[in-house]
Amino acid sequence: MEEGGDIMHEYALGINNSNTIIPVKNQYEALLLVASGNHDAALISKLHGAYLINTYGIPGVKTTGPPR
Repeated sequence: MEEGGDIMHEYALGINNSNTIIPVKNQYEALLLVASGNHDAALISKLHGAYLINTYGIPGVKTTGPPR
């Protein structure tokens, strides 16, 4: 998300200041950046991530972690 962020942005800021956070306009854009191979992860909800990956056929990206 852009300036102002969302809950995931706030969480990422609080866990480790040595990581680089790349703000994006939406979750789809975040997944495309991960699929490009130039970025490591996107912090989005698992259900919505799975929906975007399956709907748009985003290659090389999978969800992780427990369902919530």
